[in-house]
Amino acid sequence: AVGAEDDQRKAKTRLRKARELGVPEAGMDFHMGLLAERLGEQVEALEDYKRAVGRDPKLIPAWMRLLTLYRSIGDERAARKAFADALAASPAAPELLMDRGRRFRDRGNWPQAWEDFERVRESHPDILAAWYASAQMLFQLNRPDEARALLDQRLAENPEDWTALMLLCVEAITNEDKPEADRLIRRLASIAPTFQQQDWGPMVLAYQATFGEAPPAP
Repeated sequence: AVGAEDDQRKAKTRLRKARELGVPEAGMDFHMGLLAERLGEQVEALEDYKRAVGRDPKLIPAWMRLLTLYRSIGDERAARKAFADALAASPAAPELLMDRGRRFRDRGNWPQAWEDFERVRESHPDILAAWYASAQMLFQLNRPDEARALLDQRLAENPEDWTALMLLCVEAITNEDKPEADRLIRRLASIAPTFQQQDWGPMVLAYQATFGEAPPAP
């Protein structure tokens, strides 16, 4: 423990000296912020990140850490300004669009959330989270055929896409379609041990509440 504390003191001293001397590029400011966070120095990390984006407004990872820290301390006004500045510099950044989409979703603004998720899905089809989020919003917008079509595309590429199957299963439970829910539950159980999946428990509870019995055995 003493050795670890000594290492932390040395790291903090080196960080302080690096800030005093200055570093040649924004990326180094960003990495100093990451180290400061690991050392428990949130205030210093905030300054590192602000310095990083001031030097390079397109440095999205630094903006994302700034947003996270502002929100963690409840400074929503600063978070909104940081987000606006980040989006102005990089209006098509998928990280920012996904972040805004999630916040729209959390407030129940399904149409705008879907627009952001769909924009990311179309421009960055490798970001799987955008596919799942877009499908979820389509279900909320009462466009189930389009939602299933998206998830079917994922399953055509990867028949063992757990998240796509889970979303379809939850929708079947919501619609009280027991045969379809049972089929999907068996398929999910065949892919991986259910105890390893964090969303399995809530799905089981939803099934029991809807149908009044436990899901079928694998």
